[in-house]
Amino acid sequence: MSIYRMAKQSKYVALKLFLAKVMPQLLFGGQLGSYNNFSALEKIQSKFLQSLFNTPECTPNMVLKMEGGLCTVKTRIWLCIINYWLKVHLNPLGLLSQHLSASPIPPWLEVVCSKLNSIGLDPQQQLEMNLRKAKAVVQQRLFDTDLQQDRASLPVYFTNLGTWNGNCPVPYLQHIMSPMLRWAYKNP
Repeated sequence: MSIYRMAKQSKYVALKLFLAKVMPQLLFGGQLGSYNNFSALEKIQSKFLQSLFNTPECTPNMVLKMEGGLCTVKTRIWLCIINYWLKVHLNPLGLLSQHLSASPIPPWLEVVCSKLNSIGLDPQQQLEMNLRKAKAVVQQRLFDTDLQQDRASLPVYFTNLGTWNGNCPVPYLQHIMSPMLRWAYKNP
C-alpha cells in the first residue's frame, strides 16, 4: 500500500506527510524574510486542514490547528529564526563573531531580541544555556504561547461556558476518535 493511499485513510498519516513534505517548503528561507506577513502561508495550512477534516470554510483556523495539533506557520518560522540566532551566537564561525559585536546592532538581532522578550524569555539567559537546552526552552515557550492565544480567542459557540473557565470545548469534541488528535481538547 502506498503512503499516499494510507494518508487518505488516516488523518494522522496525512498530518505527518504535511509536516514532512509541505511544511519545509513553507519554512524555506523563513529566517531571511519579512517578520510580519505570514497570512499567505497560514492560508495554505488552513486549506489543508479544512480538506483533511472536511470542514466548511467558515471554521476558524484556530479550531483546525487545535484539532490537528499544529501551531501556526508564523510560530514555526519564528522558531527557525530564533534557532538560527542561537546557533550563530553559540557556535560562531569565521568572522561572524566580529559582526555580532559591531557597534550598531544589526536590525535582525534587535527583532529577535524583542521577540524573545515578548514571549517572556531573556536573550542573555538563552545564550548562557547550551544549544540543545536553549532550543528546547524556546520551542516549548513558542508553542505554549501559540496554544494559549488560540484558546483565548476561541469563539463562544465552540466552548461550554459552564465549566473550565469558559474554555471547555463542546461535548462532542471531547469524544474525538483519534488519540493523536485528542490532546488539544483535553482538560488541564
